[in-house]
Order: sequence, then C-alpha cells, then structure tokens
Amino acid sequence: MTGYYTNIIGLFANRSGEHFCATILIVTFQIKHLHPIKISLMQATVLSSYIFFAGIFLSSAEALFGQINRALAPVMFLTFFAVSALICGLAALAYPAWLIWEEKNTAEAVRVIVYTILWLGVFGIGLGLAAMY
Repeated sequence: MTGYYTNIIGLFANRSGEHFCATILIVTFQIKHLHPIKISLMQATVLSSYIFFAGIFLSSAEALFGQINRALAPVMFLTFFAVSALICGLAALAYPAWLIWEEKNTAEAVRVIVYTILWLGVFGIGLGLAAMY
C-alpha cells in the first residue's frame, strides 16, 4: 500500500504509471495514514474555499466584465455552474471513488462522504452564524 500519492482533494493516485495522475493542487502527500475525518476535513475545506471564491467571482462579475449581453448571460452562468459542479464533484467524490474501485473499501468511502457532508454542514452553520453578527 505504500507509494500511493494523491492531492489534497483526493484525485486518483499514480502507482508506477498504471493510473493517470490528475493534479489540481501542486501539494501532494501520502494520505494512506490519515483518518477519514481528516481527509473529509481537507475535502470540505477545499469545497468551502472554492464556493467562497466562486461566490465572490459571481458577485463581482459585472464589475469585471461590464454589462453582459442578455442572451449570453444565461449561457455563461450555466457554463460556470456546470464547471463548478464538476470541480465540486471531483473534490468530494474522487477519493471515495478510488477507495471503492482500487481498494475495495466501500465502508471507508461512505465514511469519508458522510464526514465531508457533516464538515460542510459545520462550515455552513459557522458561516450563517458569522453572517448574523
């Protein structure tokens, strides 16, 4: 099991050139020894950060691009939405998918997914409380 490397958001590992190693983040490290709670915390942190910066981008899009054609605006938004869904899906589900397909460890994959959802809930409640005050 040693030699499996993946990035923070859990993309597929590279094992002696057998798998394509997609790297979104430059920082890679061995996560085999990490507990599912820590892995899910990293995934939820990446997801929350992406959501935060995507929200800032959307709120300032008119200032960045100026007035946008009314016919083109829905197409641009739906494209952005589809790309965001892809990025969020990769961030949350790539490592659990690897656990299921490569490691045949469905129980840990489900734990990682559930813990990621719980961490996102904690981040969401924290953000909601911060917005209230």
